[in-house]
Amino acid sequence: AAAEDAAVAALAMTDGASSPAVVARATAFCELTADGAFHAWQTVFLELFALTRDGFTITRGTHKPQCTGAQKDGCTARNIPDVMEQGYEQSWYDRVATDGDNAQRYGAPPTADENGGRGYEMHKRLRMNKKRRGPPPRGPPLGTGATSSASISASTQ
Repeated sequence: AAAEDAAVAALAMTDGASSPAVVARATAFCELTADGAFHAWQTVFLELFALTRDGFTITRGTHKPQCTGAQKDGCTARNIPDVMEQGYEQSWYDRVATDGDNAQRYGAPPTADENGGRGYEMHKRLRMNKKRRGPPPRGPPLGTGATSSASISASTQ
């Protein structure tokens, strides 16, 4: 790149900065460099996408070999990949959920409530739709394991 810059600068000194020869050489260099960068990124992207999709690491399956030709026994028609979920340690999730006002923002209501978990399902739907507000989840306050009769009567009215 530095050598090409020097060559274009030398050409600009002799022919003028806006001469067709300077513009053509600089344009050709830029197109060649951009094309190379694009194809390099495309290769990396495809490898990354094939390996990690939606937070999972996917590798070639080791359960059964894939059938070839007329083979039907001890094999599978389609290779079933090995999938591992990625993420942080549970202690990290616990710290984030209890740090400052994060319990209200990131905490999830308990799965069991007086309506069979409907509060949790509503919370989940709102989060998936990128909404933070909605009807308050029914169930005990976050971080507690009990429900008071006052909160049940207040939430059912």
